[in-house]
Amino acid sequence: ALARARDLARARAEKLTMELGRVLASAPDRLSAAVHAWLASAQTIRDRLADLPDTQILADVARVLVPERSVWMDTPGRVALTPAVMTELTDAWRVRPQDSVFLQLPARLDGASAHTWAGAERTAALTALDALAFPPGMLPLIDLLRVEMTDVTFQTLSSVLTLLAAPDDLTRLRARRALSGTLPAGQLTQTGVEQLAQSAERPEAGYQVHTYCEWALKRVRHDRPDWLMAWADAGHTDILGRMHDLADDCLPVMGELLEREEATLLCALFDSIGWLWRLNKAKQETTLRAWTPRLWAAAAGDDESSRAAVRALGYLPGDAAGELRNQTVDQLLTRITESSMQAVCLTALARLALHAEPDQRERIAGHLAASATAAGRAALARLVVAGRADASLLTGVAPSGGERLIALLDAGDDDDVWDEYHKNVVRTAVDLLEQDEALLPRLLTHLDHTLHGDGWTRARIHLAVTAEAAQRMGDAFNLASSSQRLDDLLIRSARRPGSFTARLSALQAAGRLRVLSPGLLSALLDAAADIPSVYAAAIEAVQGFRHLSQDWRGEDALADLETALFHPSAARVALAARLMGALGRSPGLVQQPRLRQSLVDLLVKAYRAPQSHAIVYGMEGSRIQEKGTLRHAIFDALVQVVGLPE
Repeated sequence: ALARARDLARARAEKLTMELGRVLASAPDRLSAAVHAWLASAQTIRDRLADLPDTQILADVARVLVPERSVWMDTPGRVALTPAVMTELTDAWRVRPQDSVFLQLPARLDGASAHTWAGAERTAALTALDALAFPPGMLPLIDLLRVEMTDVTFQTLSSVLTLLAAPDDLTRLRARRALSGTLPAGQLTQTGVEQLAQSAERPEAGYQVHTYCEWALKRVRHDRPDWLMAWADAGHTDILGRMHDLADDCLPVMGELLEREEATLLCALFDSIGWLWRLNKAKQETTLRAWTPRLWAAAAGDDESSRAAVRALGYLPGDAAGELRNQTVDQLLTRITESSMQAVCLTALARLALHAEPDQRERIAGHLAASATAAGRAALARLVVAGRADASLLTGVAPSGGERLIALLDAGDDDDVWDEYHKNVVRTAVDLLEQDEALLPRLLTHLDHTLHGDGWTRARIHLAVTAEAAQRMGDAFNLASSSQRLDDLLIRSARRPGSFTARLSALQAAGRLRVLSPGLLSALLDAAADIPSVYAAAIEAVQGFRHLSQDWRGEDALADLETALFHPSAARVALAARLMGALGRSPGLVQQPRLRQSLVDLLVKAYRAPQSHAIVYGMEGSRIQEKGTLRHAIFDALVQVVGLPE
């Protein structure tokens, strides 16, 4: 046995020796092939560089920047405005007043630090600011710094509102951050809250400003009962209809106001009740007992305040007592045959059914199906999408694909916070479109009609479905959209003030069209000053463009791109550079060497400009982040246009 084992081991060793010999014999050949491949790659790169003007600058850029191209990172560390730091800064200011670097220092504070900073440090910093004399042009920045120190007055708030559209990215982001988080009304002052409301009512100030003022107004925590009464007397329904957070001290005054008879005031208060219940921002047990009977009484009428009361009843919290819910359902069921109240009652019933017991939910679903109306089909679709009713119920009342598509769009037509429910509506609608591509032209025709109206809620869901269809259906979508001026619709929608989700969806759909026009260029670049998610959608969209529109070529296109590449906003320039990189690598421009070379020349010019050292800032939550310098973005674009390996 030992001899046999020895023979087997010897045979195995000989086999391994022979295999090792073969490997070693072939190694030089494999190594030589690898070396030749590396040399060929290097030769290709050298040839590409040799064909370019400014070869040296590209070589320098490649040598210096390539190892650092992943620098898009968070701001390192924090800087606290301690009394010692403020003393040092104020001394430097007196010596060199033109240096205002300290005004940007709070960019390195996260939102929590900025809003909770108080005590001796805050007092010392404000005292130091009071002791300095600033030129008039710097005063808005000083006021912004004061707001960041929670020193909110009518003057400082006014300055912050003007800076919401500042061309400088960091200043604009700081102003927006200053208005984030909960804003106690008592801190903002009565006039300050009124000013926020006025700004939110003026879309002409720009949809970016309008969005942040609207959000800030809805984040106000109303803690001054006397102001609520004063606003009611003065007819400030623009404030009373946007109360999303109510302190307990204000509940008695709210009850008093609900007893008034002015229809406009009641509509505003009922809208706020719906939001307070949705967001759980008022003491539920107290408000349910106090407000629900008043809503029942108002819902018994037949005017706009009655419809507002019904809408609020639809948001009755899920943990409401059984008798309150049952009585509400019974009252609404008695109104569903009245034409003026039918649609709003059916929608409210569908909302109530989401949290109802199975027996009551089935009862409501039966009434929705029996209504044989568009509102009934939409209400039933809401239950189906939410998983509270079987899809066969909707198919029974809406047998055609077109009817079900409209029912789904109607089911997503609301002013609720965009959430998973709306995403499910979008997915279900596009599933239907994929099953029957003949519905795509109908979707786009309805989109045209929707976007010519004023309502933002329907535009929001319609654009979201369009964007999802563009992404999932590709060629079928492009074929359906080729007969319509879809780009014009998307350009208007990309600046729609009512909904950032609508703007985001419009940009996503635009990127699928592949063809860049002057209007789309402007809309994309304007997104650099929009909220972060819209800016991200623009960045994603620019990667999809491959051609310039037929009516926008040559020198005109280059002039517009050059203007974008030298804008004061670094975020806008970075977006323009990305767009030029995407265009430069497109098949259409490969066949236009002169235009492609012009893109290279523009990017090289931008790289050499002093502005290329500017930092690109972004915002994640309440934290301002450094995303790198413009040089990195421009170099990335050069790599794409030139065709260097990344």
